[in-house]
Amino acid sequence: MSLPDASDLRTLSPQNVIIKYADDTTLLVVQHSSVDIDQEYNNVRSWSTQNKFSINTDKTIEITFHRPAARHLIIPPPLPGIEKVKRATLLALMQRTRSLLLLM
Repeated sequence: MSLPDASDLRTLSPQNVIIKYADDTTLLVVQHSSVDIDQEYNNVRSWSTQNKFSINTDKTIEITFHRPAARHLIIPPPLPGIEKVKRATLLALMQRTRSLLLLM
């Protein structure tokens, strides 16, 4: 019996980021990515199915981060079956040179 290897769970676009925890995953999709949130989420769902994992959609949320006074803000439609929220509690916020890492 082989165990699933979470290291093979990757984003479709190198611009996007997957942060993996013991039993939790965060998917960050940038605004001008070549791959949208639907495609990235479907990629995670496919990986989960292939590796016999399930996504607990009751605990899954979607949030869009933007500047408070953004003029031409285009917010994508919500993912089917996923709660879209306007606020979330952040446990940590760490900034590296050119990437932003959010831990929720």
